[in-house]
Amino acid sequence: MRQTVKVESGRDVQGVRVVLSTQVGSLTGRIVSAQSKKVLARIAFLLAPVDTTKWSFRQGFISAYTDISGGFTVKGAPGEYLLFVISNLQAMRTIDDLKKMVPEAQRVTLKTTPQSEVEISAP
Repeated sequence: MRQTVKVESGRDVQGVRVVLSTQVGSLTGRIVSAQSKKVLARIAFLLAPVDTTKWSFRQGFISAYTDISGGFTVKGAPGEYLLFVISNLQAMRTIDDLKKMVPEAQRVTLKTTPQSEVEISAP
């Protein structure tokens, strides 16, 4: 994702790929309870890149809340993400805390082209 690269004057930098784009991916949907299928209003969720080597609390994540009807629209860099429903923000202190939740996360895609709304079932 986004990382700082220090380039000293007169030096070459190897292994770096810079991508500049005006394209933005988006995803629209709603989050419901897996048990009751009731919408989860005003609940926090987080999108993290599928590639865990790109995880950093400083950047790369997309976070938001659902609206009163459980709906959401998020925009960000196009690509594959894991969507985590966060019921206890206080418990999220480290990247390792998030990695423990990977089995419950749902894979989603932010696309630059229109797509159907998704329904996410939260544990």
